Amino acid sequence: MTVSEHPEHWSLLDEPLVLDSLRFDFAVTFVVGINADRLELRVEESLVLTDPAGDRHEVDPEGDPALLAPLLRLLRLDVKRLDAFKDGRLELEFVTGDLVTVAPSRKYEAWGIVGEGGRRFMSVPGGELAVW
Repeated sequence: MTVSEHPEHWSLLDEPLVLDSLRFDFAVTFVVGINADRLELRVEESLVLTDPAGDRHEVDPEGDPALLAPLLRLLRLDVKRLDAFKDGRLELEFVTGDLVTVAPSRKYEAWGIVGEGGRRFMSVPGGELAVW
């Protein structure tokens, strides 16, 4: 897995990797890849799942657990693209055309990623991206 920086965003995948698991608590954690090529994306604010037909499903990790169900169909699909934007947005696109987007939060860290070797990306309050 190679991370590359672009003027507006960071690309966190250089090849498709499988969504190996999903975890639900008061956030949603997407585990992408297996073994050494693995990263964890934890989303703590609302996200939008847009399916290939263009239907949008708003998902609040802290809301009714039954409303998290649309995310389950993403399990074991290949992730084509994972981009962390410098304004705090995030896009997770699957080979099927499904797209998960997370907007930055004014008050909280909307999402965070821990990748290979402990590298971290975090959407910080106010719409910025921290990388370390």
